[in-house]
Amino acid sequence: MALVCVFAIWASIVDARRRLLPNALLASMALSAALVVAARFAGGVWLRDLPWVAALDPRLDPPWMCVLVALLVLALLAGLEMGRRRKGAEPGLGFGDAKLAFCWMLALGLLGLWGFALGCGSGALAAKVRHERTFALGPWVSAWCVALAVLAALPWR
Repeated sequence: MALVCVFAIWASIVDARRRLLPNALLASMALSAALVVAARFAGGVWLRDLPWVAALDPRLDPPWMCVLVALLVLALLAGLEMGRRRKGAEPGLGFGDAKLAFCWMLALGLLGLWGFALGCGSGALAAKVRHERTFALGPWVSAWCVALAVLAALPWR
């Protein structure tokens, strides 16, 4: 999971500077998230070797649900963006943002959906306060997803 966060933070820095989420970083993040899902599917010995994943595992959705949520959200966001572009509208949520959402939901399931929603809301609010028309979504979504993952991994009693 730490590798997922590293690639997400790296991609978010690039997004904040250039308003672009590089495919290479998102592919690396997706591969890392897929490895996390595979470790969760395998369970047992694999989870003991990955302490953060082991701490998160009982608090996350089942691995099959993470995969399903990630694919559904990717299809929905990509479909909405293709529809906007087909109508000649100015691009809104970009395909990089849809791929970033896919990666987070693959790793975190519905917790990633919460992070995406909170990132969209807080980023839009900050842009409104700064009187900006657009904002880089990657840093906001990644910050919320990392924060939620850390909070979920903490031992609450």
